[in-house]
Amino acid sequence: MAQEEEPLPALQRFADAVATGRGLGLRQLRFQDWDEALRTALSPVPAAAGRPPLLVLDELPYLLAHSLGSQIPSALQALVDESRDSGEGLSGRAILCGSALAVMADLLSGTKALRGRAELDLLLRPFDYRTASAYYGIRDLETAFAMYAYFGGTPGYRDLLAGAPPQKCLFE
Repeated sequence: MAQEEEPLPALQRFADAVATGRGLGLRQLRFQDWDEALRTALSPVPAAAGRPPLLVLDELPYLLAHSLGSQIPSALQALVDESRDSGEGLSGRAILCGSALAVMADLLSGTKALRGRAELDLLLRPFDYRTASAYYGIRDLETAFAMYAYFGGTPGYRDLLAGAPPQKCLFE
């Protein structure tokens, strides 16, 4: 998960995350640039034989905001194009995420480096109250609607609840 920070700490945080995923200790990997970092992250891991690496860059717009981060789309373009040219395909998969919708949409537009290279461009919309009810495990629709009215339909925050979701409406 990217954070708003200077580019070199971001690159080292990424190196530490890759090292941890490969069973290495912190500071055991260092990358000169994002091309080297992405190539390493998407290269096969011997311990995971048969399973291609999965790279998820969450909050990518924070990385793109820095001068070194602007290398990321071009580095990914080079990896995709090399895999197409060789006919072998990428050994790994990359998922790029971000809450800055304009920045994320721009990644695949016009003459940008990743134009035509994405397999899927997916915009996640908020849940309606019935879907939110199922997601949070609330059986009572009145309670589900009240919770939806308070929190909205944003998925992914269930782990922030201190306890179990309410099962009975408290607003009677």
